[in-house]
Amino acid sequence: MPIIAKKERSDFVPSPPGLWAGVCCDVVDLGMVETQWGKKHRVQLRWLVDAQPPRSDGKPYMVSKKYTLSLHEKANLRIMLEVWRNKKFTADELDGFDLEKLVGAPCQIQVAQEHGDEGPFSFPQVVLKANELSRPVQIPSDYVRACNRPDYKAPIQESESQEAEYAGDFSAGQIDDSDIPF
Repeated sequence: MPIIAKKERSDFVPSPPGLWAGVCCDVVDLGMVETQWGKKHRVQLRWLVDAQPPRSDGKPYMVSKKYTLSLHEKANLRIMLEVWRNKKFTADELDGFDLEKLVGAPCQIQVAQEHGDEGPFSFPQVVLKANELSRPVQIPSDYVRACNRPDYKAPIQESESQEAEYAGDFSAGQIDDSDIPF
């Protein structure tokens, strides 16, 4: 009997490009992810945007972007947040900034659109401070954050994976300086 593979068709409609009012609706911890520069702790930020024309089902469009969880001066996350906030981070904030504070925060988003293998997709090109004249975007009451969904599995953090990897491999006195990750 033949086993046929097909490209799945999708009726997904991405957000139209443009500058839209938006709101951060979710911050998703992706855990340690292998990148071209090695393992990095990654997060995904998700925004709902009030793009026009509206979706046929009345729901807002969603755009998202993944970032390395870093506030280094050259990190994309820090650059995006400083543009969004319209101010630089203070030294205290750089010691630890809780991304959960972003959920519900209004903004303006310059949405761009590209065509990939699966068809068109939209992404946030720039996130800006909310315009006082724009209508605020509300997170629908039926929106369920990724961490609250039944199929959500919390990512293994680097310290947990290192403990599992090294458990039982070393006894006292067998670790040299090359084993220290900093």
